[in-house]
Amino acid sequence: MSVRALVSTVDRPPWVEQGAEALQDAVEQAYDALGPVRQPTMDFWHGTWIGHPLHPLLTDVTLGMWMATAVFDVLGSTTGDGGLDTCAEATLTAGLTSGLATVTAGVTDWMHLMHHPRRVGFVHALLNISSLAVYGASLLMRRRGRRSAGRNMAMAGLVIASTAAYLGSEMTFGLRVGADHTAGYTLPEEWVAVLPEGALAEGVPQRVMANGVPVVLVRQGDAIHALVATCSHLGGPLDEGHVHDGAIVCPWHGSRYALHDGRLEHGPSVYWQPALDTRVHAGQIEVRGAPRPPARPDWEPEHTVREYVLEPSGGPAPDGGGER
Repeated sequence: MSVRALVSTVDRPPWVEQGAEALQDAVEQAYDALGPVRQPTMDFWHGTWIGHPLHPLLTDVTLGMWMATAVFDVLGSTTGDGGLDTCAEATLTAGLTSGLATVTAGVTDWMHLMHHPRRVGFVHALLNISSLAVYGASLLMRRRGRRSAGRNMAMAGLVIASTAAYLGSEMTFGLRVGADHTAGYTLPEEWVAVLPEGALAEGVPQRVMANGVPVVLVRQGDAIHALVATCSHLGGPLDEGHVHDGAIVCPWHGSRYALHDGRLEHGPSVYWQPALDTRVHAGQIEVRGAPRPPARPDWEPEHTVREYVLEPSGGPAPDGGGER
């Protein structure tokens, strides 16, 4: 059985679904208890403020610290250098600290998932939490003088964390959790008629197709706005969402995008929504992607071209050589 096939079986036991549902409810209740700071806190852990999921960035820090711990442990055990043991303890502690932040960001992203991705993510979370516990035990052993046992425990923790990382990569690259779900669309470069002008009601999202790309149109007074209709977060249909204060809100998880330019106002998405230009021509609403910048500037820098001829050894070249 391939590793990929093995991964597809991790969510089959009934307790996985039960545990995932219970944990998801607990996470949602914890955020609901934050009241007015709920959304800003979630946006922080999602990574909305940096335009990129925060969880994988923190994961790199945590695994990097624990890989360093393994290196220091191996070198320390073979050389007997106490300084290396101190370094191992320091990186282990740093990994534990970043690991707590990594888990927090991870479960914040995970709380919006359903079905197979939710179950795989639950197992991923259990492994990450287990690795934190094992590394915590390793730190306690070291501080109590049981350094050899602490090293062995840390190696076990690294195996668990690496397994969790594999599941995490499967969620990202296989299940597209955390990916931009609009990345595969090519917006039309020329104007495309998509809807008669009279068919678009005021403030009501309308789904149309533009050269195979789903687009949501919204009329606000004299302005007509157009965004890609697939939510960049997890692919929700923005045309089924609602308009609020100049923005459209995804019906699935509440990501909110400004209508005029697709700017992300709050998560759980971390990506802007692709926007299209609009116009009314011959009674038809037409859309196109925003014009691309030129491939190269339409000016040339001023410079002087100089040519040089190498002089052969023993004298100047027949044509005089040098600069010309």
